[in-house]
Amino acid sequence: MREVNQTSPPPDPFLQQCFPGVSFGAGVQAIRAGSITIGAGTCIGDNAWLNACESTPHAPSITIGKKVLVGRRSMISSASPVSIGDYCVLAPDVYVSNADHGYQDIGTPILQQPVPKVGPLVIEENCWLGIHVVVTGNLTIGRGSVVAANSVVLEDVPPFSVVAGTPARIVRMYNPITTNWDKMHSPEQVERMLDLRKEYPCPTRAELHAKLTEHCTMPQVPSIVAGNCVHLDDRIASQQSSRTTLEINHQHEASMPISNMPFILELLKQGQFERAYKECEQSLLTQPNDAMIRFAKVLSLDGLGRQEEAVAFAKKFLAEDPSNAQIRDYLASVAEEAMRSSNVASNISVTANVNTSGNNGAVASIRNNFYGSVLLNPTTLANIAASIETWDRIIGFHNLLATDEYVAYLDVWYKECLSRFGKHWFYLDIVNVLFAASKTLAPRNYLEIGVRRGRSVCTVARGNPSVNIFAFDMWQVNYAGMENPGPDFVSAELKKHGHTGRLSFVNGNSHETLPQFFRQNPGLELDMITVDGDHSEQGALQDLEDVIPHLAIGGVLVFDDIAHPAHPFLLKVWKTAIGRHPELSSFEFVESGYGVAFAIRNR
Repeated sequence: MREVNQTSPPPDPFLQQCFPGVSFGAGVQAIRAGSITIGAGTCIGDNAWLNACESTPHAPSITIGKKVLVGRRSMISSASPVSIGDYCVLAPDVYVSNADHGYQDIGTPILQQPVPKVGPLVIEENCWLGIHVVVTGNLTIGRGSVVAANSVVLEDVPPFSVVAGTPARIVRMYNPITTNWDKMHSPEQVERMLDLRKEYPCPTRAELHAKLTEHCTMPQVPSIVAGNCVHLDDRIASQQSSRTTLEINHQHEASMPISNMPFILELLKQGQFERAYKECEQSLLTQPNDAMIRFAKVLSLDGLGRQEEAVAFAKKFLAEDPSNAQIRDYLASVAEEAMRSSNVASNISVTANVNTSGNNGAVASIRNNFYGSVLLNPTTLANIAASIETWDRIIGFHNLLATDEYVAYLDVWYKECLSRFGKHWFYLDIVNVLFAASKTLAPRNYLEIGVRRGRSVCTVARGNPSVNIFAFDMWQVNYAGMENPGPDFVSAELKKHGHTGRLSFVNGNSHETLPQFFRQNPGLELDMITVDGDHSEQGALQDLEDVIPHLAIGGVLVFDDIAHPAHPFLLKVWKTAIGRHPELSSFEFVESGYGVAFAIRNR
């Protein structure tokens, strides 16, 4: 939404006097304004209510920072200090309060009972509270955090977190090592992330504020979002990722009633399609010819998956207003996309969320499944692994892996080859294959035989920090002439690289521990497996035969050193194992380096 020849309503003189440099919508109330502080460039939306309670002796106050948006109909109520940091965004209908009512005396009206003492409520800088969020009590929402729509926050939220639900729980956290927002599936993962942040801290409030101030280009929150405006140019981007972004223009004349469109737009942006649809239907009763509301109804129907209704309504709309070129073009696109979606939806359903389904990111469920359910093939994975994009990511962290003479050599060798051959360089080893597989599959779990210093497991964790790892090793001293420091060292390395999933070490001879492990976990399917332990001919083949039956459909099996001069038989071992398992499709690379092989299970 952006301003076009905006004619702002005259601000309330009292509010303007009390809070210079702040934009107010219509109907804003500020109770005990002397106890309220609002920073310059902030915008308070229509019918918002700021209440520093009169009936409490606990020093109520409200402090709102600079360049904050408080959405329409939101309420901030204070029985003791409430503070909202700079650059925060509160969507419409947000309730923030540490005020409460006493109710203990059953013979006294609740409004006459003493207000309980509650501690401060703090929302730190650059937080976003979605529509209909409730925040109540003595708590802190840490800087850079997001509260999903309709959530109820009753306890502290760590900085740089996403919370959702009633009561709200942490669903994502910022990983300062990988800079990803990792999904959180358990309290244990949250604790591991908090421990990780102790060693690799996120920006402090002062550091974040300095960054925000440096990057902020707006002198103030646009006053148009206060809601009480006459001229609007609304640009709506569809929430359906497959649809081309188009735009509509609609200009209200001054004589027309103020539309409910700003609220409907906010609902659409939040993905609240059901409520947006109901608001459109209600608004059309009084404004049946409002083009924006009618178009929003099309978006709402489409967002609800009711494409046929959306297309029918769009065609009716187009027939009534064929002269509006922008609306005609947009609605034609909506109708076309809706019909396409209707046709496609009956034929394909792709599993995307690896953590809540039985499939990894290589698998799809397609009607009339002529080619099988696995979309990823070995050649595709090889091309992903050898791509310049993958190497750019690897170069960014490879020198942080636990180093030894070989790793130090590879770091220089990778860079030299990339500098000479650039995007034309095709090379595979265990590092880029594992990283590409982890990024592509987003594996739920990973089993590795031959962990040593943790170079491979850390590479997998770099691709998907939340992966659960089963690490098998004998921890032989001076393995292959190099130090083999043990599980504590590997655990610390994984933590350094941002791993937040579960980590289980299985110590001992893999020919004994693997069968026992699978007897204890008979239904376990593994999305990724690396066999890099016993390099004897018979021992390597046994390890492969032990793990292959437990590879998930669409899973990736990696086997290292197939061109190593000290183990010339390992390529034969690999081909023998693959020959016994026609459900596997394989790829071998032996042109340079020590070689690597991998396979994908097709069925």
